[in-house]
Amino acid sequence: MTNAAEIQDKKAKNCSAIQSAGIRWCYHALSTIALLVEWLWIYVLQFRSPPEMKLYKWVLVKLAVGENGLVC
Repeated sequence: MTNAAEIQDKKAKNCSAIQSAGIRWCYHALSTIALLVEWLWIYVLQFRSPPEMKLYKWVLVKLAVGENGLVC
């Protein structure tokens, strides 16, 4: 009986190790994708935006004030 219980315990540990490796792999894959999207977004903001959009203070003022005056 103990031998069967030990085998079952080893199977459970092995299964959880596989699951944690899979979760770790998915986490790193998603993190890499997010980083690449972030770099692409920074590239678009820096090099494909109009010159006035590159001024971050201007962007903050535009967001705070809105397009056509104060936003209530």
